[in-house]
Amino acid sequence: MNPFDLRGPEFLVLYIAVSVTAILAAYLNRRRREGADTRPLPKLEDPYLIAYLRGGREGAVETAMISLIDRQRIVVENGQMLKRTDAGVHHPLEKALLQEVASPRQAQDARKLRSTDASLDGYETHLVKQGLLPDATQKAARLRDAAFVCIALSLFALAKIAIALARGRTNIILLIVFMVVSLIVAFAVCNPRLTARGKRTLEHLRTLLDRLKDRAETLRPNQHTQELMLLAAAFGVMAIPAAAMPQRPLLYPANTSSADGGSDSGSSCGSSCGGGCGGGCGGCGS
Repeated sequence: MNPFDLRGPEFLVLYIAVSVTAILAAYLNRRRREGADTRPLPKLEDPYLIAYLRGGREGAVETAMISLIDRQRIVVENGQMLKRTDAGVHHPLEKALLQEVASPRQAQDARKLRSTDASLDGYETHLVKQGLLPDATQKAARLRDAAFVCIALSLFALAKIAIALARGRTNIILLIVFMVVSLIVAFAVCNPRLTARGKRTLEHLRTLLDRLKDRAETLRPNQHTQELMLLAAAFGVMAIPAAAMPQRPLLYPANTSSADGGSDSGSSCGSSCGGGCGGGCGGCGS
């Protein structure tokens, strides 16, 4: 039977099935290709490097803020953050942040501190060399996968839309919505921030730091800076309890989340495209 002769709801179900299959195939192909790197996982000890792996520049900035506040180089008073001293501050990222808060800044603007690009030069290059972030070859392969899936799904949907319009039917909105959603999911699945090796490395680091996370409530302000930095680096600032840093809820409220590069877009393929789009097949040009 010609699939383009299916009624609207039936074609939508078919389109979802084809989308999930194509996206899953692209995901597995990327995992297989990047999983060929069997080198031992690198040993990362620099909290800022770990933070950059997890959350990019945002993750590194958050970790530096945790360090500066716990060491009382930045103080948070009356809803504002302000540089107190630069004594003992040598890291370029920390220096850049101190310069940003040389004039009082609202504490709630902590996530807006961004003039630190130069201070993080070399971090991404190092992680790429370690195979934890995609290099140019991997990025090109990912884009080819994404282009193939997106073009195939687009042509499949557009062919049905063209036939529906030729037959005088205009109930194609749901199909267009499903097509757009499938393309977004496909691109995300094909282009996660970390490589498979990078994801394994982050998971390994988190496993090593699980005990530290479990006893986070026992940490106290101005006494456990290194532990707080490691928590923020590996798990994000929300892993730091208020007991360990009373200023954290003001700087990074619970209703916001720090970047987490450890998630793999492939795990959301079924739920985002299949589950999220599976209901309400009202019509697509039947």
